[in-house]
Amino acid sequence: MWNIEVMEKKTGFKSRIDKQADGRPVHQLIAKCVECGAEDGINNRSSEMLPEALISKKFQQKGWVVAKRGKKLICPKCQKAIKAEKEQKKMEIDKATKRRIIVWLNELFDPDTGRYSDGYTDQRLGNEKNVPWAHIKTIREEFFGPIKGDPEIDAIKSGLEKLEEALAKENKNLELLLDQAMKRMETMEATIGNLKQRVMTCEKRLGC
Repeated sequence: MWNIEVMEKKTGFKSRIDKQADGRPVHQLIAKCVECGAEDGINNRSSEMLPEALISKKFQQKGWVVAKRGKKLICPKCQKAIKAEKEQKKMEIDKATKRRIIVWLNELFDPDTGRYSDGYTDQRLGNEKNVPWAHIKTIREEFFGPIKGDPEIDAIKSGLEKLEEALAKENKNLELLLDQAMKRMETMEATIGNLKQRVMTCEKRLGC
């Protein structure tokens, strides 16, 4: 059986035991994006621990960037966003555009709460004003500060993290129970085998 704790230490990837459609347990290796928190997984149907290089290769085939032994993982969607932002940052901001951006941000961004009004984002403002949104982000961060989290969303994320920790604990408990059950089954199978052998021996002695 798989040892989740050992697997995580050896590979750097998160692990969990899940159930297949037929109810049988299956070991999953989980990649979590450092940018957006999105998760993706691959199944390990082997009873042995997969090599780190093979795990990395499987996630790379799915479009993930894998670095630092699974500790820095970036999903395909965020890769595109990062690439787009880098491309936009290559374009220099002229003084006139910079002044216009500051005016727009004064109207739409509150530095005290660290949030846009009316559902705006850097991307939406850039699209509406036909200005690279990376420029909006650069000026906003320089003169108005970072975007702060929404209290309600932060509370949900905090609750989600606690649930994920509880789930990980339950997965480890499930692994232990499965391991114990397998050992009991092996003991029972050995006992059954011995009893059958004794029956056969008795039958031969009695001429049955």
